[in-house]
Amino acid sequence: MSGKFYRYFYIIFICFLAMTGCAKKQDVALQSQDGEEPKSQLSETAESQDSTEEDLAFLTSDECNGRKPGTPGNEKAAAYIAERFEEIGLQPFLKDYRHSYTKETESLDEDTISLKILDGDRVLDTFEFGKDFIEIFLEDTALTLPFYLEPKDKECAVLVDDAAIAQEYWNNPYVKLLLVKGNDSRRGGFFYKEGIPPQLRVYPETYDRLIEHVGKEIVLSCDIEAEEKTQDNIVGIIQGEDHSNALIISAHYDHVGSAGDRIWRGALDNASGVCLLLETAKVIQDYYEGSQPAYDIIFCAFNSEENKMIGSKCFAELMQEKYQKFFNINLDCIGNKDYTSLFVYSNESDASHLLSNDLIDHLLSTGIVPIMKSQGIYNSDQESFENGIALTTINNTQSSNIHTLEDVPDNIDTDYLGTLAEALGNYITKEMNAEEFFAHIPLENKNKETEMRSYGRQSFSKEEFEETFDCKLDFANEALSNILIWDYRPVIKVNDSPDEMKVKTLQDIRHLVIELDYDKNWEGPEVRLDCITYKKDDPYEMEIMQAELAGGGYREGDLPDPITIEDASYYISEGNENMISSFHENDEYFLWISARIIDLFKMEEEPTHEKVVERYQERLPVDYIEGVTELLLRHED
Repeated sequence: MSGKFYRYFYIIFICFLAMTGCAKKQDVALQSQDGEEPKSQLSETAESQDSTEEDLAFLTSDECNGRKPGTPGNEKAAAYIAERFEEIGLQPFLKDYRHSYTKETESLDEDTISLKILDGDRVLDTFEFGKDFIEIFLEDTALTLPFYLEPKDKECAVLVDDAAIAQEYWNNPYVKLLLVKGNDSRRGGFFYKEGIPPQLRVYPETYDRLIEHVGKEIVLSCDIEAEEKTQDNIVGIIQGEDHSNALIISAHYDHVGSAGDRIWRGALDNASGVCLLLETAKVIQDYYEGSQPAYDIIFCAFNSEENKMIGSKCFAELMQEKYQKFFNINLDCIGNKDYTSLFVYSNESDASHLLSNDLIDHLLSTGIVPIMKSQGIYNSDQESFENGIALTTINNTQSSNIHTLEDVPDNIDTDYLGTLAEALGNYITKEMNAEEFFAHIPLENKNKETEMRSYGRQSFSKEEFEETFDCKLDFANEALSNILIWDYRPVIKVNDSPDEMKVKTLQDIRHLVIELDYDKNWEGPEVRLDCITYKKDDPYEMEIMQAELAGGGYREGDLPDPITIEDASYYISEGNENMISSFHENDEYFLWISARIIDLFKMEEEPTHEKVVERYQERLPVDYIEGVTELLLRHED
């Protein structure tokens, strides 16, 4: 696809939005002539904006201190959400707004954690938890070890400057402690992972101090307490006429806490989702003032999502006891200003697919575009429910600030949260055919594990792919390790059988993934090719294209400056230089091929653009790109 076409498509897209905006203005004018006052609508919007900003400010405040489960800050966030549920007018789900559960919880006693360097009895340097380092994996321990830059044939600690290298040492019996250079990214949940030695993330300045003492002894001590603790989900309800079925709208309110003077505020993850939950609850509660929905609508702020989703799993068990059928809409990491593409992740049940398709159709009609339905797995609380979907504005290429100190309120678009709350609330109250969704949840699945269908995500060897699609992959060599189909057309229909839904022709493939392994005589690093086709006469696929290109760093209608490799133009993704793309087309389809070279940034600490281009010149699998283009577009000489 040429840059010229992409700009042309973008102009059409903007014109469409402008026309939609004009139509909405005309509607407001007509309402005003009929006696309604647009001013009151603007007033309500302003109030909504103010409350969302206040909610976001409190949940990310020093008072909440990172909202880690089991801490006073987490409890203050819970109390605040319960108070907001009451203000909105929701009824308590149980005797009050708290659904309490008791689980074993690990907590690190910060006063006991100590890291220092010794030369005999002399202390050469000491390091402060939170300021100089944080935990990755820890256990209750006291270690005194020599430390080096690589493992030795004796028990030792190892200092590394790359997390991938650290992972290579996990199974080394002599490595008893890993110190990994990195930023302030912090894990949530459990501390210890079986089979992995304790690991600390040391900040760059700390790494520079440590490297001066290689060969000396490092001393680490810490106490981790594991005890039964009672924690709370916060749950409100709008009582329906039928109490056998329910819709659950959820967002988790916990985050990863603080260390020393540093607070991981978790604005995107997931104060944003809680703000959207509260605003959506208000829209729905206002609609049903003085009336009832046909079924119960439950609003859940889950705790402990960062710790194996314990809160939502416990609540799912309670739902099994109280309801015959239920499904979940989960809100997680929504409204980051840099990436406003809305991704809808669906569980693999029939009801989940039906709900996600229907919701996307509605949101597209409101002007909230672009929207992308993902076949991938999104790790959040909807996974605790067999029938559930997740709404998020992040994907794997857009989440660099998650669990870092940079995840702050200034990065959240509160206007977008308000717009989405209005659209989601209107869908649930006016457009959603809940009876149809409930009809696709079989009663016999209650209280037992069910086998999930796999929709389209198929794995092939070279020989299997050639046989299935009656083609030849003449461009493939021994580097080829796997072929995956991640998405296909046509759109899944709920009543189709799994056999009917499997792809049968090359034209059925929408997203093809080719994995290359350099350990199999491949001279370069491991490479992944994502090959995505978009059907020109399908408006929905055109919307998906816009979303996916934005997610890949190709935004605002323009491609970056091209680089030339073997007489072809390629584009390095803005903000994600380990991905390079090329665009192709025929009369029916556009094809976007992106190549991810996994170890691109191992060559130096901060590679220059010139070095990046040089690496692509050396390592890009041009033969594969040309071969896939020929295969999927069926170019003729």
